[in-house]
Amino acid sequence: IIFSKDRAIQLHALIRSIEKNCIGCAQVYVIYATSNAYHRQSYVELANIFSHWVNFIDENSIGFKNCLINLRNTLRSSDSALWPRAWVLSNILT
Repeated sequence: IIFSKDRAIQLHALIRSIEKNCIGCAQVYVIYATSNAYHRQSYVELANIFSHWVNFIDENSIGFKNCLINLRNTLRSSDSALWPRAWVLSNILT
């Protein structure tokens, strides 16, 4: 799970680094919040780019608690992280 608020550019860099360096990352969830329509549109554009393996969940529309209910036991990150080298997801979650 990646948490993001009004930082679509940073999120884009993080997703690209995961795409490049994570072995075994079949599915990524992004819970995002926005403060205005400009930021919301940025996340919509990212969702279109990465729709093949990233699930975007709009916190503004369903609330933070509801976003997390079905996403237990997952790796969590903020949008300010980057993964600069290869890593294996199963090694972290075990």
